[in-house]
Amino acid sequence: MKPSRWRLGAFLLGAALIAGPGCASSPPSKFYTLSPMPISGEAKMGKETAGKPLAVLLGPVHLPYYLARKEIVTRTDTYRIDLAENEFWGGSLQDDFSRTLLENLSFLLAEDRINLSPWPGGGRGDYRVAVDVLRFDGSRGGEIVLLAKWIIRNGQDNKEVRSRDSRIRETVNEQSYEGLVAGMSKAVARLSQEIGEDLKTLSR
Repeated sequence: MKPSRWRLGAFLLGAALIAGPGCASSPPSKFYTLSPMPISGEAKMGKETAGKPLAVLLGPVHLPYYLARKEIVTRTDTYRIDLAENEFWGGSLQDDFSRTLLENLSFLLAEDRINLSPWPGGGRGDYRVAVDVLRFDGSRGGEIVLLAKWIIRNGQDNKEVRSRDSRIRETVNEQSYEGLVAGMSKAVARLSQEIGEDLKTLSR
């Protein structure tokens, strides 16, 4: 009996040693969202550039497929991206990007009505803004790159009114994922300002 017991004990000890690293506690998962631009009087494009109030429909907003994942994507060089192990988006980055852009435009164009597509109640609005994001990533301690094409169309006949390319670079001052997401939020804020400026010229 003793040899059998010894073999059993050795087996259990070996199994524990093998399973040990897997059973060790892993770093807790962290979840992030983009944040709208901070509210300040200097940023608002309301009464200072008065024109008739607009009804603007935002959408569709498209992000590239490589961003359609929970993990936060970082770029390590021109041809390579990495996925974070424990840092995730709190929801869909597609929805988060659209929501943040909507909130920013609603603040910037204070007297105008901004809604996501489709318009509540089936209305068309004065203008429709479609955004096609080509790239939206960066590196911790490096920079964020946001490349996007966007088109403003007349809400009544769907004719193109404006077409722009935005090339935005935002420095990331921290090595943390918090700093990375903060830089991404600033990049969306700058895109919002570019779109907002064009929309305001249409109401003058």
